[in-house]
Amino acid sequence: MISMDEVEEKEIQWLIPNYIPKEQITLIVGDGGVGKTTSWTSIISALSKGELCFFENQEEDKREPLKIGFFSSEDPHDSIIKKKLRLNLAKQSNVKTIPITDKRFHKVKFNSQYLEGLIIENKLEVLVFDPLQSFIGDSVNMGARNTMRSTLNNLIALGKIYHVTIIIIVHTNKREMAGGRNRASDSSDIWDIARSVIFVGDASDEGIHYFSQEKSNYGKLQPTTLFKIEDSVIVKVGTTSKKDFDFQKEKTKGNKKKSLVEEAKEAVISLLNDHDAYSDEIYNLAEELDISKSTLKRARAELTSEGIIKPKRTGSNKGNDKQRTIFSLVKKV
Repeated sequence: MISMDEVEEKEIQWLIPNYIPKEQITLIVGDGGVGKTTSWTSIISALSKGELCFFENQEEDKREPLKIGFFSSEDPHDSIIKKKLRLNLAKQSNVKTIPITDKRFHKVKFNSQYLEGLIIENKLEVLVFDPLQSFIGDSVNMGARNTMRSTLNNLIALGKIYHVTIIIIVHTNKREMAGGRNRASDSSDIWDIARSVIFVGDASDEGIHYFSQEKSNYGKLQPTTLFKIEDSVIVKVGTTSKKDFDFQKEKTKGNKKKSLVEEAKEAVISLLNDHDAYSDEIYNLAEELDISKSTLKRARAELTSEGIIKPKRTGSNKGNDKQRTIFSLVKKV
């Protein structure tokens, strides 16, 4: 043991200020196809040439170029990743990998001596693992807290000993209305051990994505960066105070609203397949379907604009001959 009065106090060091602490584990988490790979390749491209990342304050000082090692069982190194590095103008001589087709790839595990040897031999300063499951070891049960702790503690030790910063890519689960650690797949230990966690996701249907810091042990959470992807290059379009849970809540609400409208449209079409119907008969479907009349009104309007149903005025609106609107099915769906 050592006596604490002999320990020199140090300040927290950052690889990327307020986002990625040095010599620690940072997670990048997200669903498939939302820009995780584009995000981490953008980050290592910037680090490889000593430039700022897309989410950083561009008034910050530039850094020294860093040596990076990445290991991916998700995307081919010689097509997808190579292209992203090229388009992001990475200094590719500073970026090294072992492809999954190489037999040595399967020796790269968080608790392996082989990984330690790679760090030493190549003088690596940043490591990226994509995804988590490929590097924990065949005998490790991700649901067993003690086993995962041991594996990840070894990775942190490598970071401390060799001054290496670790970025791990993690998938999300399919739970709706979940946020933070409850939406990150696999073991909760990885969330606990990570010092920073960043979620990537879709902010809208218009091709806008978000890069949202969800956990930071060493400082306050940073604003969420909104970005779009143009030919594998990230273009920042703004920031927001929204976090992953806010976007998930909006998506769930939107999906629910959309599904109710679709259900209403199907019911209207089914009704009109039997016979033409007046507005009040269509509105009577609301109680049957347990939806609002406004939802039925929207469904009816969409069907009309799509040319599937057609309204027609009847009655002269004189005396007892009230004017009404009757709907008929124009084309089968």
